[in-house]
Amino acid sequence: MSTPVHDYLEDLHTRVAQDDSGVVADYIPELALADRSSFGIALATVDGALYEAGDTRLPFTIQSISKPLTFAMALEAHGEMVRERVGVEPTGEAFNAIDLEPLNPLVNAGAILTRSLLGANPEPSLLQGYGAFAGRELSIDDRVRESESHTADRNRAIAHLLRGAGRIDGDPDEIVECYIAQCSVLVDCRDLAVIAATLAAGGRNPITGRRAASSDTVRDVLSVMATAGMYDAAGDWLYDVGLPAKSGVAGGVIAVLPGRLGIGVFSPPLDDRGNSVRGVGVCQELSQSLDLHMFKHAHRGPSPVRRTFTLAEMTSKRQREPAVAARIARDGARARAFELQGDLGFAEAERVTRAVLDAPAELVVLDLRRVRDVHEAAVALLAGLGDRVSALSAAPDELAHAMNVQPFEELDRALEFFEDRLTGDTVAPALLSVRDHAVLREVPAADLASLEGLLEHRFFAAGDYVMRAGEAVTELLLITRGVVSETVGLAGGGIRRVATVTAGMTIGELALLGGGQRIGDARADTEVECYALPADALSGLRELDANLRAVLLRNLLGIVAARSVRMREDLATLAD
Repeated sequence: MSTPVHDYLEDLHTRVAQDDSGVVADYIPELALADRSSFGIALATVDGALYEAGDTRLPFTIQSISKPLTFAMALEAHGEMVRERVGVEPTGEAFNAIDLEPLNPLVNAGAILTRSLLGANPEPSLLQGYGAFAGRELSIDDRVRESESHTADRNRAIAHLLRGAGRIDGDPDEIVECYIAQCSVLVDCRDLAVIAATLAAGGRNPITGRRAASSDTVRDVLSVMATAGMYDAAGDWLYDVGLPAKSGVAGGVIAVLPGRLGIGVFSPPLDDRGNSVRGVGVCQELSQSLDLHMFKHAHRGPSPVRRTFTLAEMTSKRQREPAVAARIARDGARARAFELQGDLGFAEAERVTRAVLDAPAELVVLDLRRVRDVHEAAVALLAGLGDRVSALSAAPDELAHAMNVQPFEELDRALEFFEDRLTGDTVAPALLSVRDHAVLREVPAADLASLEGLLEHRFFAAGDYVMRAGEAVTELLLITRGVVSETVGLAGGGIRRVATVTAGMTIGELALLGGGQRIGDARADTEVECYALPADALSGLRELDANLRAVLLRNLLGIVAARSVRMREDLATLAD
């Protein structure tokens, strides 16, 4: 299924593929045979989502991307001793420089020294360790291993210098063969993304759920990747791209946004520093256009989806007649709201798009009341949900314009919009007469005739106040036509709707039953016709007709109880 993230990667792949610069590594004969047009991009999140574009399942050798994995395995086996033996300082030199000071695990001299700490056996422990990061069984390309072995004189020279300096134990030639084997492990672009995502997730593989390394080990690995992962371009890389990364001369690149996602790219042509031209281009584009620089987002917090619920779990504040309310309860699962929070960048928007696409709902609203900032990368990504999202609540203008969906200032109004869509209940009903009102249900005809003499007929124009906050409640209004919304003022300013009522419903029943003053306003949304039953008239019925008064109070309590049940259900949803 196509998703906004997949569509973005496909477009990025098309654009970056136009760059045909760079040369394929030829100092290793087998690598020189690579198809320079091969190009894949993969992105994996820390919670297991995977997106791919291009040649993501084409196998190639891992080469120097193996170095941080070997460093992780050495740290797991030997702890702080690895730093004491190998060091972590960037060298500023080429990856294959014959220079023993300073060293770090990501240049050849340091990588050979690190490999020596794991013993002489290249298999199967090495493949098991790498496989834990990749989430599958891996193997070694014997042709590349043999080809590298024939051209490894420089690495052998480095190993002998390390042996002569007392830095390594064992046979230097055997250690180099083990190092060559680790560089010859076969992976694909998808594997790179999963490896990077495992590092982003603190060492737990997001696909298998298995732990490949401890969080302390991953912290140390990412630190070295940030300062030395891109060879002598590491400083510019960290400044411009801001993601711990590692490249390999077969054309692979991994990049890590800690806590969020991992990136894998494969394209054989290299620049003059030994990094994949297209791999560098993809990571630069992703970092800049998707706002992924890790030092900009250290404050990012919890999940961007604060809460989600359906109309079956919580409705709008508009009161519906029983038959319509029953239909909403029955079909409400077809409409779902997503309340978002925090800052929305690319990583957060990706999680939102996945949540929306996975939701079994026909109508979706995104509520952004609690969102502080929406980055342009998130706007671009969420715009791809335009055919899946039906409404936005409290969204910035640029997002509403990009998505081209119905905007609302409040989530409550969006829920009402969905209710109308599900039920077709868009026109407020009108009663044939006041005798059809719910308050007068089961009142005998003879009593109705006498009661009508107590009712006062009222009309309100759209926008008129029907009742005002602070007023003493002196009457019960029985609505027979039109729509009235009841609102309360908020402490920080603004107002909030607490109910919208139509024909067959009442206003003032709670205050009338309990006495006191109005806490909110009631205002006509449309022309309104109603009948007022004065409080003193209702009290007078105690002496005139106790049975009639009992029927009226029972009906009023039934209305109040129905509202209380709905309110309790809504509060339960809010609590969850």
